[in-house]
Amino acid sequence: RKAEPYEPYWLMELQRAYAKGNNKKELVGVLKELVPADADNLDWRNRLSRLLLEEGDAAGAEKYARQALHIDVTSATARGNLVKALREQKK
Repeated sequence: RKAEPYEPYWLMELQRAYAKGNNKKELVGVLKELVPADADNLDWRNRLSRLLLEEGDAAGAEKYARQALHIDVTSATARGNLVKALREQKK
């Protein structure tokens, strides 16, 4: 990863490893770096939004849930995450 910082392959492998190891804190960090590398990946944004909600970062969760809705407005997961994030922020 350090040798090739602009190659998303390493980030994708790291996110798989952190997901299997249930290391949520590291997974959030890797997903935040990985999301900008693929503008159309709905799953990463939904997962990141859910993880941020679990950590109590409703503002961050709102950001990624909105991005997910820009990709697929019919995504029930993205809508659910957005509603939860907005409720936690009392919006």
